Amino acid sequence: MHKHFFALLLAGVGIVLAGVIIAFIVSDQISVPKPLAVLSSLVKEDDQIDLFGTMLAFQSSKAFAGHKEWETTAGESWKTFRDSSNYAKFVDALTPALTSAAELVKETGFSSNRDIVGAFTWNVIETDKGTYDWAIPDATLAAAGDAGVALSAVVQPYASWDSSYRINPASCVGIDFVYFDYNGGLPVDEAAYAAWLTTTVERYDGDGVSDMPGLTTRVEAWEIANEIEGPCGGELAIAANYVELLKMSHGIIKAADPTALVLNAGALEIIGMNGLPIDKTVEFWESFFALGGAEYVDILNVHYNRERYGISETLDVYEQHLVFFRDLLNANGYESTPIWLTEFGTYVGTPQPQQGPGQSSPAIGTGKTQTVAVQESWTRRAVAMGVSYGVERFFFDLQGGDDSAIGASALFDHRGEARDILTTLQEIGEE
Repeated sequence: MHKHFFALLLAGVGIVLAGVIIAFIVSDQISVPKPLAVLSSLVKEDDQIDLFGTMLAFQSSKAFAGHKEWETTAGESWKTFRDSSNYAKFVDALTPALTSAAELVKETGFSSNRDIVGAFTWNVIETDKGTYDWAIPDATLAAAGDAGVALSAVVQPYASWDSSYRINPASCVGIDFVYFDYNGGLPVDEAAYAAWLTTTVERYDGDGVSDMPGLTTRVEAWEIANEIEGPCGGELAIAANYVELLKMSHGIIKAADPTALVLNAGALEIIGMNGLPIDKTVEFWESFFALGGAEYVDILNVHYNRERYGISETLDVYEQHLVFFRDLLNANGYESTPIWLTEFGTYVGTPQPQQGPGQSSPAIGTGKTQTVAVQESWTRRAVAMGVSYGVERFFFDLQGGDDSAIGASALFDHRGEARDILTTLQEIGEE
């Protein structure tokens, strides 16, 4: 591939930063296409790093720790758990669990956190129609305020009382699905959905009107669902259904907070661990763009977890992933729309083999040691390439153990000790 230099043109935004980042991060030869304008809806602290964000810092599932019976009850029915005496204990356990996470987030110096699990699920806030429970999202925003970061909130648009559609809990295993009782249907009562989403956005937009009491930060971005083109996407796995929901949600959010950013559900990988295209993902996003879905997003939300299970010899597969989504944007007239890689990274150490995206056998690279130097080199090169394709922000898991590839890709280990990759990212972000 050929290396060349480029100039960035953007009115009113510091474009020189992107070129400095690329020059600093890597001297490897990579192809650098014409760079893009960067969107930003918030004025951040001068000393915060906007290029990177944390993820899963304030997940409410932390309060389940040491209480397996709570998690079991919630997994059977969130409403049953919500109506039980243990729910109040769960809420009480939230604050200390999230306070320790806030301290780690603040240590990163990053400006944002992506909240994905539970807090902004319709079924959690409105367990019974017309009755709102703000305990979990309020605790999340309080912790984010303590950490001094804004949130990108994943809206899970499901309520068990609204739709009878269910995904298969046997194949859709994860704490995410527990919060919405394995619902996978489009909103049936659209007026109720609109009322809930309007009230939620208004509560956390930080405009001083109907805000959460004591709010010190805000939700800057709203992601509408998550990885819906996969096997657990339910009715939203049909592109036409999802575009319909996104269009409706976009209008609701912008009416409540015109400054908010709206993002699509995080897109899965287009190439599996076996090196072959994942046809369902490709077809979904091609249909999404053909149906005009890009009109309703300010930032394209993309995941890249493939290298979390061990890096490839080259960046070729990663670049194919970037090219696929950038080409879709460009071909449909959205050249200036940036990308966020909201799930990203690779591990350090020797985690146990695990399954990767689109693969039924252990993933390539797990069980193999990756040194700090290997992790740092790949991250610098991957960030540089991502920026050149218009990636505005990269999100990394905040904390995880050493025994899994996902956990070992996080910024802090299970003891709360910073891994070396955090220093690398801080160096990149401060240039």
